[in-house]
Amino acid sequence: MRQLVCSTRANGLAFCWLAVGGCVFEVKNGRTGVSTLNSDSGLTNSDSVYVDDRLIGLTEYATFCNEDATAQLAKLLSESEWQRLRSVEAADLWECTLVYVELAAIILLFADNPFGSVCEVAKAEWPLELVRRRWEVGCLLERSGALVEKLAKFCVQTLRYMSTPFHWALECLTIPDRVQYASRVRYDAATARAAFQKRAKELYVTLTAPEFIRLWVDRHSIIPKKDLVEKAGGIENSLAHFLAKLKGPLRPLSWVAASTNPKGPYRRTGGSFLRCAHIRTTGHILNRERAREILWDLLGGSLAWNKLDAMKEIDFMACSLAYVELAAIVERVIFQAFGSAAPSLLKKFEAVITDKRIVYAWIGGCILQFAQVPISDLIHFCALDLHYQPSTDYWTLECIRQGPEDIRRERASGDPSVRLTELLAGFQEKMSVTEFAELAALKRRDKATRLRQRASAHRLNENTHTQKPDGPRGVQLTSSHQLNVQFSAARLLAFSTKVKTGAGEDKTGAGEDKTGAGDDKTGAGDDKSGAGDDKNGVVLVGVEKVMRKRKEIDQRMRLHILLLFGAAQTKVCAHIPVNPFNQENNLKRSLVLGGVVMRSSIAGGSVETNTLLLGAIVTCEVFGKTVDLVKAVAPVRPWDSISTLMVDGLKLLENIPDLVVGMPGVEHVDLSTEELDGLHAEVTENWKLRSRIMVIQSDCLHAIDQVCQAHPQTCGVPMDLRGKIQQWLDVFRKDAEWDRSMFPGVEATTMKDLKFAMLGLSRLPGTHVPAILLPELMPWSPDAVLRSLWKDAKARLEAGDCDTKDDEGVMNALVVWDTFKAKVREQAERGCGFSQ
Repeated sequence: MRQLVCSTRANGLAFCWLAVGGCVFEVKNGRTGVSTLNSDSGLTNSDSVYVDDRLIGLTEYATFCNEDATAQLAKLLSESEWQRLRSVEAADLWECTLVYVELAAIILLFADNPFGSVCEVAKAEWPLELVRRRWEVGCLLERSGALVEKLAKFCVQTLRYMSTPFHWALECLTIPDRVQYASRVRYDAATARAAFQKRAKELYVTLTAPEFIRLWVDRHSIIPKKDLVEKAGGIENSLAHFLAKLKGPLRPLSWVAASTNPKGPYRRTGGSFLRCAHIRTTGHILNRERAREILWDLLGGSLAWNKLDAMKEIDFMACSLAYVELAAIVERVIFQAFGSAAPSLLKKFEAVITDKRIVYAWIGGCILQFAQVPISDLIHFCALDLHYQPSTDYWTLECIRQGPEDIRRERASGDPSVRLTELLAGFQEKMSVTEFAELAALKRRDKATRLRQRASAHRLNENTHTQKPDGPRGVQLTSSHQLNVQFSAARLLAFSTKVKTGAGEDKTGAGEDKTGAGDDKTGAGDDKSGAGDDKNGVVLVGVEKVMRKRKEIDQRMRLHILLLFGAAQTKVCAHIPVNPFNQENNLKRSLVLGGVVMRSSIAGGSVETNTLLLGAIVTCEVFGKTVDLVKAVAPVRPWDSISTLMVDGLKLLENIPDLVVGMPGVEHVDLSTEELDGLHAEVTENWKLRSRIMVIQSDCLHAIDQVCQAHPQTCGVPMDLRGKIQQWLDVFRKDAEWDRSMFPGVEATTMKDLKFAMLGLSRLPGTHVPAILLPELMPWSPDAVLRSLWKDAKARLEAGDCDTKDDEGVMNALVVWDTFKAKVREQAERGCGFSQ
């Protein structure tokens, strides 16, 4: 149903809105549009928008095409038709007959760019590159005046297109799938042409750009339902809101036009979404603003991006296969994410590589290699932000696949960062573009054999090996057998070195050049990684403060508990640490730990013990909401070695099965996108918060490790996960100089039995968030949970009644020792763990 609604702006100009199936789009100058004209661009309806960047070459779909298909494609349009096509105006992109869009989609299966394209300004407001490209070529063909019969004959007789047996299945509304296409029945030319003409009669319908987008969206259901229902009032009404998050270039057109070397081989591009990143259970999408920020920071900010203008043609002639593979993964979602190459250079590559998608992967890899982007950062971007899941097959790479989405292979489970690092470990050496073209042209089995041989020839030694081809930010990978966890030994070694050299450095060096951060907003991340590296020592200082005070064991407290519990409880209480903020003759005590619950559906304040739990939840309060710290902070993109270790620990907690630790009666809520951004910024800048998070996860993982080692048959933790936990703890103990004696002992035999007793609450003031409340707990015996003290401690903090407060406003409200002692006495008298 279509409904036209007219109104008047405040300035008196009339405008209209076209409602199509619940989705609202603007109408410009009496004709419907998809907002293809940027109001600030100065582009008018009569301006020419055509760009002659044709590349005549066939794709992998052209297996059965006539031998002279390339030559016939080059002369498909007559000279008069080419003249009309070149004179296409902005207004010509607003609507098109569906049959031309369908013909365009068919031709684009076999040729990447046979008719040219339109200028960046005209592309700017389209949400997805794949949809835009088909619509754009359809408009060009219709504007040229080429007859439908001629185009259909070319598709059927020359390209030997095989239509789907379903008359309603249009090529313009599908994602290319070579396997599915190869399974179609091949008819003789006359039968195929008659069948296509019969279907084409139903396609003489003029659609507006928004109506075509709506058709595509309805076909693929790309709307992340969980994220947008609340904001837009329902799935139907959220469509425009969703598309608005994706449309437009990722980088401003003013920057694209400001190239310092417009005649060089590198070409600046705006970059645009081909499709949305895979939506996981969080429901959050990688929107345009977030993608622009990440891509800008990946290369190192404005200075590094500007240096790309200095690329020479020789920089595109050899590249590490690891870079090419990561570029291909990014290009699956973001078209020309890092820029492109000059048309003359593209034609050279097209002469040896037939698949344009593979050409763009090679170009992207060369750009990333020139910029010396750390491989580890790219892996995190692909795994965490693009949600890419690698294949289970080591010898299947995206950059040399046989066409778009054509292999429905099994995707590896577990941590994609680990899998990607293992996958790319043997492909660090550079290869020439000729070698790459030969590899891409092989059959699938031959490709696997060649990759296996290459990986074997360059397999690294057991010790960490770092290759730095062009500078200090070269490829950093380790051999696959060392990668039992998602961080490499090289990064852990860097962590150790930075910690030992930076522990006592002057804090003023943490953010050396803050004045430049505001010059270019998109370049604000230039100094972030450096600032984080300089603050490594500062973060460790925060960890060491807790560590040193833990060594001051309060013998009187231990003796008091041992006497109350007797010999039966001595094993449980043998290693209880003292209060790191011990004051007033130990009348009060606390421990900087996190309140932990395991991920499950919590209803009515209790957790069913027979429910399979999916991962740990560290309870905290942010923005006045009870939030899972693991879920909220784990997506933070690491920027240095310590932050990598922190995120790695949180991801290990995400995978612990069937465990309830801490306060199971607390219901945790999800933060909004804006609140999450604020929390992530706070984690990035607040070293005290990071210190406490690292202490939280180390104590939780140590308690879990104790249960796993003592009761491997009943703990319920998979063997591979146990190994990852042990490796994380070994690294942390070594680099932070923690030893096992500082951790309390546990007696639990399963994850369900592992409990934490609450001892206090800490309040950390923030810059990007009002304040963060972290509970202070310690591992205790089965059923030893204090659930009634959170509110009391929070009330004390709100009243300003804190036990300790440092110069930066961190407040600690500790459980009163008399209360703790009374609970212990009550527990001892009952002969079981206390729970209230």
